[in-house]
Amino acid sequence: MTQRRSSFPLYLILMIFCGLALSGCSRAKDARSYIFHDVYVGAEFLIDSHKNSTTCEDIFLNADGSLTLTLTEAQRKQWADPRQIEHMLVLMKQLGVDVVYSDDYTKLHISAPDGVANAATPMLSNFAWFAELYQILNGSESWSLEVTVINCDTGETIQQLHLPEDALDWSFLAS
Repeated sequence: MTQRRSSFPLYLILMIFCGLALSGCSRAKDARSYIFHDVYVGAEFLIDSHKNSTTCEDIFLNADGSLTLTLTEAQRKQWADPRQIEHMLVLMKQLGVDVVYSDDYTKLHISAPDGVANAATPMLSNFAWFAELYQILNGSESWSLEVTVINCDTGETIQQLHLPEDALDWSFLAS
């Protein structure tokens, strides 16, 4: 009579091996794609910075100029983390510019002194981009941002606009 050996240890080893070897496949399978129709920062720079990295599964420009970002849940949480822009808030504060978002990132209030356009304009574009990023990555099919800019020297409302409907134009900060 031939005694049959239990294949349990071999089965267990195969399961562990397959789990480790195929973890990248399951990770990509769990990823979700997000489309951003309005990109206020350099899309090519974003792609170059993140393509083939661990920060996203994929990132590319579509024919219509929109950006597709494919993320796992862990990556999505990192991209939508409000701490991503804290360093810019500190820099803006040093320039005398106060930037405040509403809790849901649908409103942006900027208080700026005269003559900060050259230093502030690129960063303000990043703030608009982050609001879009935050909203889309947290489940909004479309996004909107109400921007109010006040001259902190005079208290005058310089501009009030709604993105993406209105064109983003920060030239009003130039004195």
